[in-house]
Parts: sequence; C-alpha cells; structure tokens
Amino acid sequence: MKNENIKLEVGKSYLNRMGEVVKIVSKEEGPLDIFPCLSDKGGYYESNGQYSFYEHPKDLIEEVPEPKQTTVGTFTMADQFLSIKAQGWGDDVRLMLKKGAELREMYDLMYIDVEMNGFTMMIEEGTDLKWMAVEYENWQSNRAKKEETK
Repeated sequence: MKNENIKLEVGKSYLNRMGEVVKIVSKEEGPLDIFPCLSDKGGYYESNGQYSFYEHPKDLIEEVPEPKQTTVGTFTMADQFLSIKAQGWGDDVRLMLKKGAELREMYDLMYIDVEMNGFTMMIEEGTDLKWMAVEYENWQSNRAKKEETK
C-alpha cells in the first residue's frame, strides 16, 4: 500500500505503524535499488515511507515535527519551558523578573522559572512581579540575618 502523502527527507523523523519514531539518516542505493532511504535503525525505505512491497508494521506513515527550540544569548527555550539562572544582571531582581516576563510573553511560554541566589520564582501569565520581587528581597534579607547570627 503506497503512501503518496509522504516523501522521506534526510534528517527528518517519521512515525511507523507500530508507533516508533524513525529518523532518515541517508539516501543511497539500498537492496534491489528500490529502497534508497536508510534509517537510524538500519532499515531501508522507499521514498514514500514503504518498508516492503506489502503493508508492513515498519511502514512510515507520518512525519514527526521537530520540537521548537530557540536560543537567545544564554537562554535556551524548548517547547513550552524556559529556565533562567541569574547571571550577568547582578542582583537586580526587578530587571530579571521583567526580562523573564518579556521572554515568556515573546515566545508564548506557559511559564518561566527564574532562579536568583538559590531562590526560584515562577513567572506565569498574570504574575505580580512587584510582589514577587518583594518576596525575593524578604527572603534575601532573612538569609543575610541568619548568616550574621552564625
């Protein structure tokens, strides 16, 4: 059974009938010169994803989209998650929270975890950044007092 809706490309991943993800690693001459696409699992495929002359569980039936990944400076965003560690902006918690909120909005992320000096804050839609900054400053002040009493 030919799948005319799919055309295999080197570097892309596909789902087979068994639910496994298979990546095409090269396009070359295969057995009988009919199956030119080689997978990362060692199987050869026709350009339309067919594994054999008949319907087979290893037939590739649809392309698997690559996960969205964007790198901005030292921040890496993958899918719907971003974690920022406070480095390079000093101890300016308001600036860090503002930049984190801007990045969350810009990349339409569900949330961002911002960590400063071991204190983690989660920025979601509607987060009160001023309140969060005060919480951080209170935590930092209490931590400093504990250090003084040691």
